[in-house]
Amino acid sequence: VASQTLCAGSATQAVTFTSPVAGTTFSWTNSNTAIGLAASGGGDIASFLAQNNTANPTIAGTITVTP
Repeated sequence: VASQTLCAGSATQAVTFTSPVAGTTFSWTNSNTAIGLAASGGGDIASFLAQNNTANPTIAGTITVTP
């Protein structure tokens, strides 16, 4: 999944990482926890409910993945 645009309260699509190299693990970081996703994690990203508890009507997060 390249990018997702959602309204607060909508469920995201889950993101599954794959690699042609057996045993590859993935870690990721999120630039904006206000979207409803933790700051970092490992493995695939499960579906979550998009959030926006800020005064800004439009927010974004960038997820950076490292194999």
